Amino acid sequence: MHLEKIQMHAVHHILEHNARSESEGKINRKNENINPYLTPYNYNLAAEDQPMPAYEFYKNRLKEIYVHGNASVGIVSYVIQAPATLPDNQYEAFFKAAYDFFVEKHGLKNVASSWVHNDETTKHMHFCFVPVVHDLKKGEKLCAKEVVTRSHLKQCHYEAEKYISDKLGYNIRIMNGVTKQFGNLSVNQLKNRDKYIASATEFYNAYLQLCLEKEFDHQFEKMKKLLEEKVASERVIGNNISHSFNKYENNYQNNINDTLSLDYDC
Repeated sequence: MHLEKIQMHAVHHILEHNARSESEGKINRKNENINPYLTPYNYNLAAEDQPMPAYEFYKNRLKEIYVHGNASVGIVSYVIQAPATLPDNQYEAFFKAAYDFFVEKHGLKNVASSWVHNDETTKHMHFCFVPVVHDLKKGEKLCAKEVVTRSHLKQCHYEAEKYISDKLGYNIRIMNGVTKQFGNLSVNQLKNRDKYIASATEFYNAYLQLCLEKEFDHQFEKMKKLLEEKVASERVIGNNISHSFNKYENNYQNNINDTLSLDYDC
């Protein structure tokens, strides 16, 4: 799970992109991971609670609240991925629990949309809301800086994990090794991570095939176990299994940047 602050000038594009509502004849998608045949299976969990088009809702909500002239962040978005170990029949319940958590956290009247994407490499949800706080003088006001505090960033993962686990009736982990080691990652960094894992998986599969062809039974069993435990569970990052594998790891980690800057206006 990670959090993004959407600048006002980008709000329309982000909300439209999440809804996949751009004209297919005009848009040239940069995200090659989108499978258009699966796009019809995407759904918006906020559709009943907030039936307006997301950008129209956003503009109307800004009219209801105080917006400082220097305000730069219009929307805050959580992106939460379904854990790799989650059973297929639990996806809907998982995302609904996550949606309920964010609604309780930030208020139903601030929710713009909450799209679940089934048409990319990993199933995930974009929960987008207007960051509103109460001001004694101004009343409701737009201020992401007061919503996304350091304390909030520190506690949000743990609170969400507990909330979702209670809803599902069993422990669910949304904090993986990447989150603990590097903190919140941007969408591009998450996609780079997926590419890294795919590269690692490709390397492992090639090595396993070699073991089979050469009848290296003991090596095959060893690498099979590593593949299942490390790659499939998305815990491959940080493990130095071999020189070849370490090359992928270093390339990935060199691209990690700090995304938790809080030095922005309301």
